[in-house]
Amino acid sequence: MPAEPRLSYEARLGSASAGYERVDARWNLVANARLIAFLAAIAAATWGLWGRTLAGWALAGLLLGVFVLLAIYHARLGRQRARLATLRAIQEEALARLDRRWSDLPISWVPEVPSDHPYADDLDIVGRASLFQLLDTTATRMGRQSLAAWLLAPADPTVATARQGAVAELAPLLDLRQEIELRGRAASGSESDPEPFLVWAEDPHGLGDRAWLRWVAWLGPIAVVALGIADLSGVIPAPLWGVPLLVNLLVGATAARRAYSTIAEVVTEQRAIAAYAGQLAVLAAADFTDPALRHLQERLGTGERGAPAMLRRLGRLTGMAIPPSSVLYVPIQALTLWDVHVLFALERWKRDGGRDARRWLATLGEIEALAALAGLRRDNPDWAFPSIEREGDTFRAAQLGHPLLRDDTRVRNDVTIGPPGTFLLVTGSNMSGKSTLLRAVGVNAVLAQAGGPVCAAALALPPVALWTSARVQ
Repeated sequence: MPAEPRLSYEARLGSASAGYERVDARWNLVANARLIAFLAAIAAATWGLWGRTLAGWALAGLLLGVFVLLAIYHARLGRQRARLATLRAIQEEALARLDRRWSDLPISWVPEVPSDHPYADDLDIVGRASLFQLLDTTATRMGRQSLAAWLLAPADPTVATARQGAVAELAPLLDLRQEIELRGRAASGSESDPEPFLVWAEDPHGLGDRAWLRWVAWLGPIAVVALGIADLSGVIPAPLWGVPLLVNLLVGATAARRAYSTIAEVVTEQRAIAAYAGQLAVLAAADFTDPALRHLQERLGTGERGAPAMLRRLGRLTGMAIPPSSVLYVPIQALTLWDVHVLFALERWKRDGGRDARRWLATLGEIEALAALAGLRRDNPDWAFPSIEREGDTFRAAQLGHPLLRDDTRVRNDVTIGPPGTFLLVTGSNMSGKSTLLRAVGVNAVLAQAGGPVCAAALALPPVALWTSARVQ
């Protein structure tokens, strides 16, 4: 294997590890300083209380300000620390891919494959030590689903050839591809299924037809404040502010219950989806020349109605939701009907961009799948892009090898299968590599029709329907 891919990953791993250790040491130091500042503020406040001195209170306020500043800086260091830890893990996994160390590669998601699939089991397409595990640098459910779909069903030759151009342009863009992966990992945290969010986003029904509820959500809090001020100033003889407060509670418990349930069901997924804005912003800002990549960029839109801006807006809105577990939840709902305001804001977002959300996420999934194939291309610069000949009748490969084997154990062969009316007969003793050769033909056909590079010096093939029978079942 050429040394360059390994050397670049090792250099990036060293840089990320050194940066992590440096930031981690500073993070621990600031954590201790925060604790000291907090305890010192309590001590100063105690001095001010018992000694009845303004100096103690002034010192307590100063120390509390120092604590707040340290907390903000500590959070910033925490984000840097998490980013460097993720970047380090990405390089470690890249090196594991080069060495085919399957136990060091995570299997975050395994697609469901029908038991009668024509080749997935025989060719190790999914699961441990599989083609999917080798390729999977995706960070979202959409990316994994796209990659799995491409490997489990052949693309039209025109589509596969177009993907080759996109993969070729993405292959040397290691910084871009790893930034997309890094932001995706930071966004997803745990595996998130976007379907509940998309169902909500595409649902034309909501609270928009209940205009009276919007009026109550605005007039109720205004009445509470106005009557409260009137009561405190003595303008009215009784605490009448309790009436609109009671109305808010009744509305919240009855007509607005749908707002609470909708937010509870959807807001968690929306936060995960909104976090993908970071990935989409990187993609939208990239300067691509390949037509397929530029087409995918166009699907994201531009400006305030583009996917990055719309998902950032969604993130701000979901961040406004107050969790029911908060001690402030009940009083704030009683005073302001806050959930109703949040839900109406979310529905305005849905009217502006909900119908486009599925397209945005599908585009992100496609680009992640292309980036995964591009990683394979960069890691194996001696592999070739195949020629898919729509009118061809022969599979012709030069120096064909099995993609899942290490370079130092892989045996390469020239292979020709076809034209129709002929067949290839493979013979040999036990453990001589017969099934490995046959699987090499199959796995490379899968890669070719997915739009990726193949483990060969050259490969030409017609569009094929691949079927296998290699394992006794």
